[in-house]
Amino acid sequence: MDFFLYFCTLKYCIYTDMKSIKLLLSALLCCALVMGVAPDVQAQTKGKKKTAKTTKTTKKKKAPEPAAPVKTDVELPYNSNDCLFAIELQPDRPFGPTSAPDGGGRMQEVVADKAHPNLFEREHNTVWYKVKIPYNGKLEISIAQKNQWDDYDFMVYRNTGVYFSNQVIQNKVLPVAVNLGQVDSNALAAATLKANEAKPRQAAAKGEAKPKKAETEEPVFTADPVERPTIGMTVDAKDKMLTKKQKGGFIQSIPVHMGEEYYIVLDNVSANGQGHTITVSVHADAYEPLVLFYDRKAKRYVDVDLMILEKGGSEGERILKELRLRSGMTALTGPGVVVTIDDSKIQSKAGENQNLYIIHDDDLLKVINELRAAGAEAISVNGQRLMATSEIRCAGPTLSVNNVRSAPPYEIRAIGDSATLESALRRRGGVMETLQVWGIQLEVKAAQDIVVPAYKGASKFSFAKEAEEAAS
Repeated sequence: MDFFLYFCTLKYCIYTDMKSIKLLLSALLCCALVMGVAPDVQAQTKGKKKTAKTTKTTKKKKAPEPAAPVKTDVELPYNSNDCLFAIELQPDRPFGPTSAPDGGGRMQEVVADKAHPNLFEREHNTVWYKVKIPYNGKLEISIAQKNQWDDYDFMVYRNTGVYFSNQVIQNKVLPVAVNLGQVDSNALAAATLKANEAKPRQAAAKGEAKPKKAETEEPVFTADPVERPTIGMTVDAKDKMLTKKQKGGFIQSIPVHMGEEYYIVLDNVSANGQGHTITVSVHADAYEPLVLFYDRKAKRYVDVDLMILEKGGSEGERILKELRLRSGMTALTGPGVVVTIDDSKIQSKAGENQNLYIIHDDDLLKVINELRAAGAEAISVNGQRLMATSEIRCAGPTLSVNNVRSAPPYEIRAIGDSATLESALRRRGGVMETLQVWGIQLEVKAAQDIVVPAYKGASKFSFAKEAEEAAS
């Protein structure tokens, strides 16, 4: 019994000690684990902080920006200052900015003389261009020079075919457009002053520091590059030609036809001048005819406008204005009548010809003949100016005037003595009374400010030539 009690007591003590040892070992193991993981966590935390700091530092250092591409000039070929080696331009595609034209080439194709004063006095620093016309319209040229103070002149020639260059040299072929205008120094100086005054305001708007005032108040005119065209040809220009004595930059465009080829010779008169950018285009919205007459002696067509301007001076301007007025190429205004004609509203009977109740070309011709006989000085039909070559004919259910179709009602405008014109149409047994029998609606109104538009077609005599006067 005593032995049994002793054994139980010993077992309990051993069990208690073992439990204590297990607890102690568990505690030591936990401490070891905590002590071992902590350095790793601390190391990882430090590593993260270091990485974040490195990233932050990297963000501060911006990568070097690539240098902006330097715009280089288009180098002009060494022989482009001769007509034979003209540079071909593509319509609506700018060419340039170019290097500076240098010299007049191996040949001086263009030289003014007493008979032809409105040419280059000589070729200073020239470059020749050529362009093929893709469709009918008006030739427009825009030239933006790099130095606004350079004095650029230009002329336009129409290619006449074989030996064109030789004919230019001998002045047998003359330019169809001439711009010899001088640089308007006053206008450029004013524009430069305005630009200089705007610079401080622009800098202030951007938040930049205001530039210090110079000791001198005198403006400095620098050769700043020009971003817009300063010379050329446009449809809305006022001058047909600029001579050496005139100031200006733009002249009127010239009508051109599909398939034609034109040469443009550009001359920088200024010594040590700079290059340019040239753009050629064809404006097709506002077509104005080129008045050509056949010169029997020279056996070629002559641009009458340019010939009169070149030879006549101020008197030539007056003659040209009179010719254009008489030929129908100028819009006119004045007193007269407006005649409105429309188809009949009467219904045709069974078996009756319906054509009797609609307007035909001969109906309009009768009205127009009456107006002309009564002294009408200018007549138009639905906005088409009548010329000596105008046609009025049926084209299906419509009428064609100047190859332009239009449908009723037809409006005829005639300038002249309104009372005489109206009485000619209303006379007994006349055209108005005849048309009203068939129910054709015809109305005549007198007016004091009628506008008859200019002729918009082409005017060229291909077969008709001046006849020699018969010997007396």
